[in-house]
Amino acid sequence: MDEKVLLQFLTKNCSSEELLIIDQWIIANPENARWLFEMEEIWNLKNELKYSDEKKIKKAYNRFLKKTDRPRVKKLTRRKHFIYTAAAAAAIFFIVLSIPYFKTDKHSEILNNLNDNINVNEINVPNGQSISIKLADGTIVWLNSGSKLIYPAEFSSKNRIVKLIGEGFFEVEHNKKSPFTVMTGEIKTKVLGTKFNIKAYPKESKRISLLEGGIEVSSENDNEIIQLLEPNQQVEISESGAVKKSIVNSLAISQWTEGEFFFENESLEIITATLKRKFNVNIFIKNDSYKNMALNSHIKKNSSLEDVLKVFKGTRNIDYLIKGDTVYIY
Repeated sequence: MDEKVLLQFLTKNCSSEELLIIDQWIIANPENARWLFEMEEIWNLKNELKYSDEKKIKKAYNRFLKKTDRPRVKKLTRRKHFIYTAAAAAAIFFIVLSIPYFKTDKHSEILNNLNDNINVNEINVPNGQSISIKLADGTIVWLNSGSKLIYPAEFSSKNRIVKLIGEGFFEVEHNKKSPFTVMTGEIKTKVLGTKFNIKAYPKESKRISLLEGGIEVSSENDNEIIQLLEPNQQVEISESGAVKKSIVNSLAISQWTEGEFFFENESLEIITATLKRKFNVNIFIKNDSYKNMALNSHIKKNSSLEDVLKVFKGTRNIDYLIKGDTVYIY
């Protein structure tokens, strides 16, 4: 079976011709069907794998590749734990072009206050994708499209520091002795254990909103505490450094982790920036005066780009034109 066709099937992007190939392959041998069922289960587990040891994952991947030419269902059953771990790791490398990738960097300047000789991993999430991972301390992080997370394979005993570019939702494992800090440019968000969302894409204002617990937002060198946040509060820091604190629905803000987006009194420019990343397209607003147009919108899970644009057209005096992967709004 062609690996590319299997990939299309697992990502639910099969054409009708590819689905026919899959069907014929399943019918040809019952073991093929069992093997594919195992792979679907593995695929659903892939995001639970810790991105912490590149060498082990590569070894697991190489072992798994030897098994992909013909199904070996009995071995999958007898050695279920090993196969699930190896195959989940393999799945990550198997879809290099369609899911986030990571790399290891020693003595990273970005996290220079960590212990020496520690491996620092980097995950890049392409547009059109999102992912959740579990860090070494048990903290769970959801990363949105077009985001990057840099973090140590193991945290030091004194602190837990990561760097974020883009958007992430953090569910931090509580550890009173080791505070968790997210670096976003010149801004630090420091917590002990809590749930919060950070949106910090380049050339956009930074927004930190709190769902549970408490967080401290300060300047990178700790010279200035910008805000102390309570649940359902948000601090927005513009590119010029202006600070705005407001009451928000933090649960709604974090719903992008479930594939939904809520915009309340948001500018068309910010909304289209989100759509660019979510649908991996180029969007141009032809009239600059429309960029600051305020909109309220709820993008439901599995909505298409055109579904969203049709709503905008129906509620505002705007229209759109789609040409391939480019959208013009006028």
